[in-house]
Amino acid sequence: MKPVAIISDIHANLEAFETVLKDIALKGVTDIYCLGDVIGYGPNPRECLSLTHKFANFTLRGNHEDALLFLAADFNPEAATVIDWTRTQINDRRYAKEQNHAIWNYLGDLEEKRQIGDVLYLHASPRRPTKEYVRPQDAQDHEKTSSISSRESASAGTPTSRGSSPRTTASSRRAPSTTSSSCRPTRSSSSTSARSDSLATGIPAPAMPPSTGRSSSSTGWSTTSARR
Repeated sequence: MKPVAIISDIHANLEAFETVLKDIALKGVTDIYCLGDVIGYGPNPRECLSLTHKFANFTLRGNHEDALLFLAADFNPEAATVIDWTRTQINDRRYAKEQNHAIWNYLGDLEEKRQIGDVLYLHASPRRPTKEYVRPQDAQDHEKTSSISSRESASAGTPTSRGSSPRTTASSRRAPSTTSSSCRPTRSSSSTSARSDSLATGIPAPAMPPSTGRSSSSTGWSTTSARR
């Protein structure tokens, strides 16, 4: 079976995301599935969205993308404030209107789940693909686990590529797994520090994974050509 890198919860942490992408490239993995929460908390939402757009085979919606697109009703005040700030970054008038629109279109097109073969990929649970936490202790709650993985739950919401209930679910809101990578923020204090550690120290960085073929020239999307 061809190896796949599963990433999630990048949370606008550009330095961590670049490091993970370089590690993926060093391992020779070319397929990348992103399970959502590219934005939120961190200082570089535009840059991280640009990288998932370029390198990930697909990116799913997480609860932070939901909050940005719809309403951050269930977020704590700090997280909701960051969502509002992220919205201003994507609407930044220093960038061409077409670039900002391209980012919003990308976000709006994100699916909440994707099924490939017998595996259902999502951010949270089959019952609530972008919002429901599945914690280690839930393994003892047979009623809950049965409910969230039932045929009805798995097929609810956005249609998947197959009609049958999946045998396996890949979710970013599960107990830690060695098959996935999460770019949890190291809390960069400023968006001006946009280089990875290897670049900042002058050590040559390994190549990124092959891109999916999408380019800023075809989408009108660039994170580096802001009007000053």
